[in-house]
Amino acid sequence: MNEISKRIALLRDFMTKKNLQAFIIPSTDAHMSEYIPEYWESRRWISGFSGSAGTVVITLDKAGLWTDSRYFLQAEEELAGNEVVLFKDRLPDTIRIPDWLKTELTDNDRVGIDGNVYSAKGALKLKSELDEEKMVLVSDFDPFEGIWKDRPALPKNPFTLLPVEFAGEPAHQKIERVLAEAGKNGADSAWISTLDTIAWLFNIRGRDVPYNPVVVSHAFVSRNEKILFVDTDKVTMTIADILQKEGVKVVDYEQVSGFLAEMCNQSVCLDSNRLSYRVYNAIAERNWIVDVLSVADMLKSMKNEVEANGFRHVLVRD
Repeated sequence: MNEISKRIALLRDFMTKKNLQAFIIPSTDAHMSEYIPEYWESRRWISGFSGSAGTVVITLDKAGLWTDSRYFLQAEEELAGNEVVLFKDRLPDTIRIPDWLKTELTDNDRVGIDGNVYSAKGALKLKSELDEEKMVLVSDFDPFEGIWKDRPALPKNPFTLLPVEFAGEPAHQKIERVLAEAGKNGADSAWISTLDTIAWLFNIRGRDVPYNPVVVSHAFVSRNEKILFVDTDKVTMTIADILQKEGVKVVDYEQVSGFLAEMCNQSVCLDSNRLSYRVYNAIAERNWIVDVLSVADMLKSMKNEVEANGFRHVLVRD
């Protein structure tokens, strides 16, 4: 038995104990990133496929990888010798994952996902399709916490602040603009989980993902609170002081669950395609959700003059 087969066997043992007949492993992390820290590379660990996009589905007797045409040749090479079958995603004759599950499972079978790394929009759509077939979506478990014995830790890299001379606008002004746009949609607050958006909003830059200047973090902003959830070991006193002057409170990343458990009676602007199913459900439990395209990303897409000049300067240097 090769290493991948051993890992799949460990997952199947976990599934049997939890009464799961299938488990879906996407490529994303808790922030819906395409390029992710090693800690969340569960799909790569379980299948051996190292491309940046793809989804693995494991049942008690079969295994498949769905990936797009960028990776067909790479996937064939990396899957050779193990039981994971390549499904060439987005081709007319390739079966979709929900339809494949319908052919492999029966009524009342349970399909597992880790709600922390599955997009809310994707999970809601999957749940709807499974409900039609009388199958159950279970989002409570991260099996890799137990079966991935040498799992890398979350990154501990320090981060820096991008000076206003390069950002063109201080964080507090950007936050005010985000809240104004949220207000136009009937919300009094906004939740942001995507790392590039948080880097833009707070003018921070990090090294938590190779070749991506981002910091593992979440953000919640309202008229009363502007919170950056980040590993506080990464935050120097200087950075904390500067963020505080911008009206931003730094809270440890591990306290997100506790904060969400106490959050109530707020109308929260969010993009269900850009945050996890677990965060979405936690917010929805005691608050009102305004699900729209990310207002922060819309603002981020419109470059100010300093940002535009920065792009021009980079192209000249290149």
